[in-house]
Amino acid sequence: MNLFFELFYKPWVSMAFYPMPVEHWAFFNEALASFPTIELLPGYPSSSRRTKKIQLVVLHHTGSLDVSKALKWFNNPNNYASTHWLVDLDGHVQQLVSEENASLNIQNAKYKNSRLVAEMSLGIHLVGNGFTPFTEAQYEAVAMLCSYIQRKYGLKNEEIFKHAEVETVNSVAPANDPAPWDKEKFQTLLAQFKGI
Repeated sequence: MNLFFELFYKPWVSMAFYPMPVEHWAFFNEALASFPTIELLPGYPSSSRRTKKIQLVVLHHTGSLDVSKALKWFNNPNNYASTHWLVDLDGHVQQLVSEENASLNIQNAKYKNSRLVAEMSLGIHLVGNGFTPFTEAQYEAVAMLCSYIQRKYGLKNEEIFKHAEVETVNSVAPANDPAPWDKEKFQTLLAQFKGI
């Protein structure tokens, strides 16, 4: 799935802006080629949702700058961990679990008096070690991905959380919390994508 196509191209075409100026078509064609494309890698651990309503997004980091280590970790069912999307350093997005299923992206968490946080959430893991700043490409990809999620599920900015904000076991949370996280940069990019 091309995020630009889902967020901007389809809405424009569905609004029937014809005849469209040549420069608009040129912009769309360039954007379709350059914006992040989500690669689907099925087969990672997941479970069915007992609650069908998506209520929040949870952001994490992988603990390593090596995407292959993250994929290996998520692919091991003994680790009881998975995520919906994995965002590499270059902004490349891989979808490991379908949105229809719950990923094992968070445990020991509570949201709105419910312990079924994994089942009511979508998880996004950024490749990162907790010390090195995330790349511009990662911020852009995550902001665009969250914009897509917000449009599809009607979520607000306040329903996008870092791991530690919903984790209830404090000793575990810092290990998975996206850090260092520039919330202002993320919110600015998110507003830009929502405003287009």
